Amino acid sequence: MVSIFITVLFVILASNNQKKTRDLVDGLRSDYIGNQKTSIKQRVQSVVDKINYEQTQTVNLLEKNIYSRVLEAHQIASNIYQKNSYQSKSVISKNIYNALNPIRFNENRGYFFIFTMQGVSVLHPLIPQIEGQSKIKLQDVHGTFILKEHIDLIKKSKNGEAFYRWWFRKPGHGDTEFEKIGFAKRFEEYDWLIGTGEYVSDVQNSIKKNLLNWLSNFSFGNDGFVIVTNYDGKVLSHIKQTLIGHQWEYASFLSSLTLADNQGDFIKVQNNLTRKSQIFYVHSFPLWEWFLIAPVSLSKIDTYLIDKEKKLIIEGKAALYKILVACTIFALVLGIISIYIGNYINRRFYDFQSKIQDSFSKLKESQGQLEYLAHHDPLTGLANRTKLSKQLECAIKMCHSTKTMLAVMFVDIDDFKKINDQYGHRFGDKFIKLIGQKIKSLVGKHDIAARFGGDEFIVCFSLIKSEQEIKAKSYKLLALFENTITLNGVRLKVSSSIGIAVYPKDGENEEELISKSDIVLYRTKEKCKGTALFYDTNINKEVQYQFLLEDELSSALRNDEISVVYQPQVDTQTGQLKAVEALCRWNNKKLGLIPAQQFIPIAESKGLIHSIGDYIFSKACADIHHFCANTNQSIGLSINVSPLQLLESNFAFRLKEFVNNIGVLIQNITIEITENVLIEDIAQVKPILDEIKEYGFGISLDDFGTGYCSLSYLSQLPITEIKIDRTFVQAIGQDKQIENVMKSILAVANVSKLIVVAEGVECYEQSLWLKNNKCQLSQGYLHGQPMKLEALFQKYKKK
Repeated sequence: MVSIFITVLFVILASNNQKKTRDLVDGLRSDYIGNQKTSIKQRVQSVVDKINYEQTQTVNLLEKNIYSRVLEAHQIASNIYQKNSYQSKSVISKNIYNALNPIRFNENRGYFFIFTMQGVSVLHPLIPQIEGQSKIKLQDVHGTFILKEHIDLIKKSKNGEAFYRWWFRKPGHGDTEFEKIGFAKRFEEYDWLIGTGEYVSDVQNSIKKNLLNWLSNFSFGNDGFVIVTNYDGKVLSHIKQTLIGHQWEYASFLSSLTLADNQGDFIKVQNNLTRKSQIFYVHSFPLWEWFLIAPVSLSKIDTYLIDKEKKLIIEGKAALYKILVACTIFALVLGIISIYIGNYINRRFYDFQSKIQDSFSKLKESQGQLEYLAHHDPLTGLANRTKLSKQLECAIKMCHSTKTMLAVMFVDIDDFKKINDQYGHRFGDKFIKLIGQKIKSLVGKHDIAARFGGDEFIVCFSLIKSEQEIKAKSYKLLALFENTITLNGVRLKVSSSIGIAVYPKDGENEEELISKSDIVLYRTKEKCKGTALFYDTNINKEVQYQFLLEDELSSALRNDEISVVYQPQVDTQTGQLKAVEALCRWNNKKLGLIPAQQFIPIAESKGLIHSIGDYIFSKACADIHHFCANTNQSIGLSINVSPLQLLESNFAFRLKEFVNNIGVLIQNITIEITENVLIEDIAQVKPILDEIKEYGFGISLDDFGTGYCSLSYLSQLPITEIKIDRTFVQAIGQDKQIENVMKSILAVANVSKLIVVAEGVECYEQSLWLKNNKCQLSQGYLHGQPMKLEALFQKYKKK
């Protein structure tokens, strides 16, 4: 009877416990979805608020942009006028015309126009045929006298400037007119107005584009993001950028939505493949006919609830077992007199058996832990090199038997050392662990993920049937780093480089495949960080050649393999030698003559540039000092310096000491820098250039016009010379537009009192054009190839 009572009680309690567990899990899921909906709705509303704000700022942004552009043009005109005040009005007007005419901005839409205050066109780059004509009676589609009213506003203003709105034809849109906002400022010296304008629709489209780019990289919470589609369901913005331009997979549900303007609602759809439900919050933005869509993530709560339900069941069973034990003890107490001795013996036996089992369990657990540590990385939990080697050999056998391919991908986190240096090694360990988890999420049943060491991982994909499939796998690995990673409140933007070797094409065993994927990884990080490259024999040869270059370069100075040659710079008016440029050459016994553009980057990366640079500088100064003393001539010397040299401590002082020790005139030495030095860190570079200039050196801006250096840098920095790149010189006589750009550069340089050197002059026609357009110095094969000091003596020694 006691046994029956206990059994019935146990069944009733177990049934009630299961019902309570299900009710609790259902309640937790409902609360989570409710909280997620509230949070997502707030996030989407904040995005809508930002879009509304950006949309309202269209006119403000437009006016601010054209205002600054016109002030820049007005300043250029004023500088030209002030520097050439002794010239006639026609000459100064032509200089201003040539300086402003080629300037373009705002994605090449923007240009400057000039009218007299009486309405006569002086400059109009888009419609040059109206120049010299009066446009005072020009009207837009509304009958407004565009130019006349703008001139009246400028006359009435206190500072001689005014904004104005009108309607005008837009290039590429036929006779249709669009609203345009302009700004002009009076140039009092010639009673001109200098101005520009921009279409409102162009600025609004630019704002839309920026917002869509921002939303493509916007995320919140653990995995929240916003999708933007048009009213037809076409994806305009998506965190998975490969989906942009395609139809949203649930677009059919959008057509049946009835949303009020600027309102949103939740929709529930079912995936036809997985048969699982998905919830989305959809918000309408009618002004631009957009839908903003945010998914409600259910995968994590489902995983959490499954674990929670299992835990509750286990806890319930434990409680039931305790009740069962209590009831059993109660039953035993009733019969304690008759079975006391038997129960005592049984308890002792079971206790002894439990201890034995516990000892065996602990021993087995320790063995399991030791085996785990022997085959897994302790930080990430991924396979270590030992387990990788075994798994990779098994995977190769499996692919051999199925006649499929195996892709070994060597993954390296770009610039991880900077993370360790900036945030510490403990933070770096947490970051590596996070990356390990991301990589592990990509591998399948037959794939391998391992940590190779430091910030390097190896991922192997088995049973591959095509190279296209390998590329797709590599894209997924690279995509892990596309979005900003947040860790401990720190937002990090990192990339990874991948080297890929494929079985059986690139190797038949794990050692070959890992070695070759490592080789191609080295090439990837050197040439195109943040991408993936496949191994091939050419890359292997290039990498081996690169290693050989690095080894040989380390002893190049010691073996007297570094030399200096000189290329003449000739006065375009007289044809006389005015200066030379010192160029570095490396002639290796094994490799022959190696171009400077090939070994200088290696010297920079290996820290050899400082010793090589010092040698070139002192050698060139000594050679030219010797040349001047023995030819009774005084010529200039231009020497290129690396950005790493420029940023070296006490660099300017060391140059002065070199020059003083050799005895060459410091004013004859010009230091050449490239545009990228200014662009990367002008605030850090400017004080160094000021110090160099104070010592008496000249400063030349090399390859001018090929980068993004603004003409405004010429007035901000102590530049004394600019070198026009050979690509411009080669266009002389072939491209009028480039000739006009060169004329503008020469005009601005002349106003700024800068020396101009043209590089790459190869024919008489180019030299004559440069002479006629007042370019001071000419350098190129027309005057001589780079030559040794002896050849320079022979060619230019005075008789």
